[in-house]
Amino acid sequence: MESSKCFKTTTIDQCLEEISPEVIYMLIPAEWACIYQKLLVAIAEFGEQMLAECSASCKSSNRSLINCWYMFASAVAAHQLGKDKLADTLIKYIKGQLKIIYKNNHCAEFDSMVPLPISCDGKLRAFIGCDNETKFYVDLETGKLYEQYLEEEGSKEDFEVSDNQLNYTK
Repeated sequence: MESSKCFKTTTIDQCLEEISPEVIYMLIPAEWACIYQKLLVAIAEFGEQMLAECSASCKSSNRSLINCWYMFASAVAAHQLGKDKLADTLIKYIKGQLKIIYKNNHCAEFDSMVPLPISCDGKLRAFIGCDNETKFYVDLETGKLYEQYLEEEGSKEDFEVSDNQLNYTK
């Protein structure tokens, strides 16, 4: 713990300790995992193109990809803020653009061969199947660990910040 800071407003009267976490988490709705995975692969390939030739960012398909990456972050933010209609609109647009990008580029549609984290600590990972709907696959041992993880998470007490107040929830 580095230092303490006390907050006194009309709604908050609390002293908090400063911490230094290693990471923070952007929560992506599970049903968007395939979109995220496709963007991830395409962005990685774009990075390779940028190393090979600096004019790669001038290609219209790459500009569209960069816009989709930012729009995905916007959709996640809108979802987090409860602006679900905006989030859904952005996701529909991104899906359409990804169909065009994957059709016109050398990127191939795929099922994930790289598992993504499914637990907050990042230790439990799942493969993603992207057929008609997003599906997650784990081996039997990981499946048992995931069930145990869910049970443990359900029994924890959490602190939640909302509406400029610190609320204690269970």
